[in-house]
Amino acid sequence: MNLVKSIFIFLAPVWLIVVVLQGVYAVLNSEDLFYAGGLILSALPLLLFLSYILLFKRLARTSEYLLSVLIPSLLGYLMTLMLFIKHTDYNQMLGMMFALSAFLVTFLYIFWYSNNNRDITGKIKNNLQLPTFMVKDSDGNEIQSTSFAGNKTLIFFYRGNWCPLCMAQIDEVANNYRKFAENNIDVVFIAPQSAKNTKSLAEKHNLSFKFYLDEDNRAAKKLDIVHKFGLPMGFQALGYDSDSVYPTIIAIDENGNIIYSDQTSNYRVRPEPEELFAIFS
Repeated sequence: MNLVKSIFIFLAPVWLIVVVLQGVYAVLNSEDLFYAGGLILSALPLLLFLSYILLFKRLARTSEYLLSVLIPSLLGYLMTLMLFIKHTDYNQMLGMMFALSAFLVTFLYIFWYSNNNRDITGKIKNNLQLPTFMVKDSDGNEIQSTSFAGNKTLIFFYRGNWCPLCMAQIDEVANNYRKFAENNIDVVFIAPQSAKNTKSLAEKHNLSFKFYLDEDNRAAKKLDIVHKFGLPMGFQALGYDSDSVYPTIIAIDENGNIIYSDQTSNYRVRPEPEELFAIFS
């Protein structure tokens, strides 16, 4: 199923563009503007949303149901459906089917693709010792998780530099750097990606945060948070592996005991900064 999702998120924007172009074509050919508007409205909200998060990488989280995307898409479909009921000709039926497909793509993205239905691992529970795992820094040096003990530490397992919501969340944490520093909280970011990508991200922020890479998802496997085929189809061309990691946040105390975790099943739904600040208070 994860492989199907990987293919879906690759094809979805392509199909939405096709539907929008159908609406533009209708406008250019002086067809019913209500009909053309319905076609465009059924596909454009999700297309704009995906374009925004990918291009600007400023959105760290969204609401679970994305009503600002879902409702306009549904409205667009209903507009074409009304015209089909009124005229019942072939062109109106075809347009209605295009709009319905765009709404279904939007619906599937919000309620099926975004929700991973992940199994909550029993290895990340409050009051348990953080399992021992190995990661590497961008210079190839191996780092053992036991080295995190001795300080209050917040550990982010993120999907990689390709993930726009992960990048926005890291920017958000970096912008609140002083609050973490003042409370003596170490911040660690771990992702299954190349040393080059990890190093570029670390250099971008140039803070005392630690950025590590998880080769072959070795650490993620130890924690049972591997996301099989979690990478959207096509991103392999950028040097990423098909298997990714579920976005996961773990907080440990000075003794290495877990005191908080966020194992979100929906990659768009993530904790607010205030929740993270409150962990160690």
